[in-house]
Amino acid sequence: MIAHDTQQKILPNFLIIGAAKAGTTSLYYYLKQHPDVYMSSLKEPHFFSFEGETLRFVRAGNCSDPINQTAITRFEDYCQLFQGVSSEKAIGEASPSYLHTPEAAQRIKSRLPDVKLIAILRHPVERAYSAFTGQYLNGIQQGIPHLTNFAEAIYSEEKFMRENWTPIFFYKKLGFYYEQLTHYYSLFSPKQIHVCLNEDLQRDATGTLQDIFRYLEIDDTFAPDTSVRAGVSGIPKNQFIYRMVKQKPLQSVLKPLLPRGIGQKLEKHMLNKPQLNPEIRQDLLAVYREDTLKLQNLLQRDLSAWLK
Repeated sequence: MIAHDTQQKILPNFLIIGAAKAGTTSLYYYLKQHPDVYMSSLKEPHFFSFEGETLRFVRAGNCSDPINQTAITRFEDYCQLFQGVSSEKAIGEASPSYLHTPEAAQRIKSRLPDVKLIAILRHPVERAYSAFTGQYLNGIQQGIPHLTNFAEAIYSEEKFMRENWTPIFFYKKLGFYYEQLTHYYSLFSPKQIHVCLNEDLQRDATGTLQDIFRYLEIDDTFAPDTSVRAGVSGIPKNQFIYRMVKQKPLQSVLKPLLPRGIGQKLEKHMLNKPQLNPEIRQDLLAVYREDTLKLQNLLQRDLSAWLK
């Protein structure tokens, strides 16, 4: 059923709420292929995280963060994202900030009390390191001075918060999933919350998506193309070549010439996947242990792999 407000504006009836760097972008593109699904053209509106706010987030180098301009903060603008809906049964968007923003759950409850929520989670240490390497890439692409030391970034989070850095740089804080999900379970019925793991998507994308399709009450026999994985991260092997290839003029020339998925494979070839320092990994495992054990009980899922 399509959600409407009192003026009959079309609103989403499901939301992908996070977690960041856990597979939300892939889910967005897989769901977007389904004929019964309408996804907002703007993948991450962040409306319920920042409704009514004036954003002044910064990032490395004291630069204004792009989210200050791209986030939707006015309800009227948010409604416009769904005006293209025709006969689709499931209407949604994907904003990973909803999971870690404390105010988001109540705002969603107020606007969309019957909404269905989808959360995809990932090993918190691996998520944190992936977020770091992903932001490193953004720094290279945009020419923004960026921290290149993961340990320094982790231990500087309190400083980042005081300086109003955008939350995507809170690599450690964003991994406390139990703490974040409790905001939603306190406001919504468990039947309104569907949680899957990044490991599920990697191991059995078809089965994981069929579960989501059934949850959304749409055709679960549809098979989207899952051959391309979104959200590639890593450290460039050669920063000069990487920056040159990622420049928009060159991308606009190459993109029409490359078969589907080849561009992503080439990008992956240009990236290194350096191993996380074992000592830092152990420190973070200890930090997350209690939250992970509580999450395991909440979800009734074996998360022992996240403890090591």
